[in-house]
Amino acid sequence: MPRDWRIRRSDIIEACERAMGYVKDVDFTAFQADAMRQDAVVRCIEIIGEAARHMPEDARALFPDVSWEDVVGMRNLLAHEYFGVDLTIVWTTVQEDLPALARSLREK
Repeated sequence: MPRDWRIRRSDIIEACERAMGYVKDVDFTAFQADAMRQDAVVRCIEIIGEAARHMPEDARALFPDVSWEDVVGMRNLLAHEYFGVDLTIVWTTVQEDLPALARSLREK
């Protein structure tokens, strides 16, 4: 039985919050030096992308300000280009994109 889209939305919000929490008290230099923190954030972004990939189109349409293709694309980039992950992109994602995504999904 497929998961309800509202559960997937909650999964995305929760993963956003976890990722943001992992970098709450560190700067980019500390993030670069902490492989465990990097792995945790990357895993959260992968979860976000996977949950987004399974969101039905009618549910996606409820959140027109979310670029679903970009969310899924980031997951694919991290999963398939694991050997060349650009930490600057990961950092920007967790600092800017994930807070905006979580806000957008909380609004409905």
